[in-house]
Amino acid sequence: MEKQTLIFIPIPAAGHHASMVEMATRLLHHNPSFSATILLIPFHDFPLPSLSTSNPNNLSFYELPHLEPPQPNPNETPATFVSLLVQLYKPHVKEAISALSGNVLVIDFFATTLIDVADELGIPTYIYFTSNAAMLAVMIHLPILDEEIHQDFEELEEVLIQVPGLPLISPWSLPVSISSKKKQSYAWYLYHGRRFLEARGIIVNTFIELEHMTLRSLSKRITNIYSIGPILSMQKRENCRHECMKWLDEQPEKSVVFLCFGSRGRFGEEQVKEMAGGIERSGKRFLWVMKGLEGMLQEGFEERNREKGVVWKESVPQVEVLSHGAVGGFVTHCGWNSIMESLWFGVPMMTWPLYADHMNAWLMVKEWGVGVELRVEIGGGVVKKEEIYRQWS
Repeated sequence: MEKQTLIFIPIPAAGHHASMVEMATRLLHHNPSFSATILLIPFHDFPLPSLSTSNPNNLSFYELPHLEPPQPNPNETPATFVSLLVQLYKPHVKEAISALSGNVLVIDFFATTLIDVADELGIPTYIYFTSNAAMLAVMIHLPILDEEIHQDFEELEEVLIQVPGLPLISPWSLPVSISSKKKQSYAWYLYHGRRFLEARGIIVNTFIELEHMTLRSLSKRITNIYSIGPILSMQKRENCRHECMKWLDEQPEKSVVFLCFGSRGRFGEEQVKEMAGGIERSGKRFLWVMKGLEGMLQEGFEERNREKGVVWKESVPQVEVLSHGAVGGFVTHCGWNSIMESLWFGVPMMTWPLYADHMNAWLMVKEWGVGVELRVEIGGGVVKKEEIYRQWS
């Protein structure tokens, strides 16, 4: 039997990258005769990781050459930028796979342009879908919806959309990236959805107990679909405990609300002030994590709330925080990794969806019953402190 030399290609985004590295690590632990290399697409906003002591010996990283990235379009979602970025690297990916004698390619779901490279080299491609089966179902069904519905989704009123394997969906719950056919991101989602069916198989970071209906429906269209979740990175810092953990140690059990909105989570000054007002009025203990808060909080907010809360203006180890006994609630942007981590540790969630995560929020509240809804308008609108206080009380 030919030795399996796997090539993994994540996109340069924290959640996608971490999930793929963890999946590759687990695969190699179960199959020690395999070897694998993770090809890294460099991007200045995403620092390249280093190998951890927990990584197996048969896993290596290979940095691709730096290229001038496409010019970001402020009117487009990140899906457009990252799809164009990956496309630029096709010749370099081909060269690297050949040099490494790779015979199986595993790519992120935003990297389907690289299927062409695998086809040229005569090796199979597997797609690692870092989100849930529901999002996979939407993307695979999008080409059909594109033919059936001629309006933009954002223009539809009092219409529910049918996607096989899912309950009827409000178009306002769909990702912003596909809200309008005029967006480049819509064309990219359409492209990726079509190309999924060319892969040898699709690996999904979910589990059947949560999405059994959706997975059963998908298996009718995808010959090889593998639900292998939850894929979570449980690695803790060695000999270096984060300062926020020491503060949590001093808090009563299940008393702290943890607010964290992902690596890209940002709010304008008005929303930050409303958020702070709602948090303070609630009187609850809190650990609020957000970058870029300098100068936005009301004067004296941190001093007044020093006994009950901490504002952290840099990243914290989210898995360690959610696993701490003092944490009793999680206000989340509804990214899939965050949802899986919170479910794993049994922490109740409140939804504050950002980016492409409105459908996740809808599923959490309406379908799975694992979250409490905070009413957040898609595409904008400030959530007032009264609404935050009402939901927290």
